Amino acid sequence: MTAHFKRALPVLLYWLALSHPLSAVAAPADCPTAATAHDGFIVERSHQTTEVVPAGDRLVRTIYRTSTGETVLETTAFEGLFEVERIDRGRRTVFHSTTNFAAFFPPKVGRDMAASFESGDAPQVTKTKVFLRVVRTDNLFIESCKYGVFAIDRRIGQGGVAPVLVETDYYAPDLKLIIAKESKNPDGTTFLAKFDKIYAEKH
Repeated sequence: MTAHFKRALPVLLYWLALSHPLSAVAAPADCPTAATAHDGFIVERSHQTTEVVPAGDRLVRTIYRTSTGETVLETTAFEGLFEVERIDRGRRTVFHSTTNFAAFFPPKVGRDMAASFESGDAPQVTKTKVFLRVVRTDNLFIESCKYGVFAIDRRIGQGGVAPVLVETDYYAPDLKLIIAKESKNPDGTTFLAKFDKIYAEKH
């Protein structure tokens, strides 16, 4: 970790002019890329794996497993950014939305994205609003694999409550995956959770 990275979070240096979209970043031959990600790949953090596979119609499915191989969480998200389904230890929740997610892609620095969701069955329907703002671009490494990322502030409001900043997502468009999340600890310090391994599914 560089001294600059330690000084502040989020720590992302500008590697593109803000007026241009991200382009592909050179990577070693064994790193999943935009050209190979559709074949599926695996990311790990602390020996716990997440399988990432395409699910059709620009949807991406993730399957999170513990170090013992137990599946505990499955998600489906549009382009890997807007979650539309979650299966948490067998309990399935579908997030219905009429938002045109496709209009938000490709992301651009300075762009605001807002989506409304409903989940559950009447009369217990939960309404949630998600507000995303693309704040910067840079590179992040997972081992030797280098990816261009967007830093996206995520705010969530529920049941009429004003939206609050939940976390900053570091979204890699080549992988259609959030590869790191920054959140605040109760004492006000920040914490960055990032995958520490990535490899092709056939690895």
